[in-house]
Amino acid sequence: MIQEPNDELKEKIKSLQDEYPDFKINLIQEDTMVLETLAKRDPFSYNNIIILSQELKDATPDKIDSDTLIILLLLRKLKPENDESKTKIITQVLNSENQEIITQTDVDDFIISNKLITMILAQLSEEPQIKSMYDDIFSEEGSEIYVKPAHLYFDEFPQKMRFADAIGHCFQREEICIGIRKGSLGKDHDANFGVRLNLPKDEMIEILEEDFFVVLSEDEL
Repeated sequence: MIQEPNDELKEKIKSLQDEYPDFKINLIQEDTMVLETLAKRDPFSYNNIIILSQELKDATPDKIDSDTLIILLLLRKLKPENDESKTKIITQVLNSENQEIITQTDVDDFIISNKLITMILAQLSEEPQIKSMYDDIFSEEGSEIYVKPAHLYFDEFPQKMRFADAIGHCFQREEICIGIRKGSLGKDHDANFGVRLNLPKDEMIEILEEDFFVVLSEDEL
């Protein structure tokens, strides 16, 4: 959904429609920053809402992030009070300094573009061979990093174990566990939004039903 799609985007959508005829892919030409327009599309009838930043051609990162914030606020206004749809909102943030504002809008997850790219470039400058790992993670084939709900691994909660045992449980599903995410801290900036990576293997952890494992896996579930 975009107000003024360029020819390149239109051609890309057309090629995707041709390549994947079994999928329903629509390009909607409407203003995403108008409440009535969003309401007409019933956004919370979808599983996921992904908000991507517009091009930097004629705007600064802060201006683009402010547009993203407006869309998030409009979505929050449209969200039903007793929302049982479990729609997840994922957004792209260009300026890492805006992340605290973005997290106040009930967004489920976000990607900070400039921070992520800077961190990867810093790692590559120290160890160029790590590029092969990123090539694999960012490619369509091979394994990717997933945040998977704990109920895929256990039927009863809470579960208390060493992190090494958590690695073993994930290995039974042919996955490599690299961390956990505490669901109760998902909005806590100071706690890194509940994400902890590379824990000491002898550290005791408690896994609740609302928690997640961060794993390398070939499949999403």
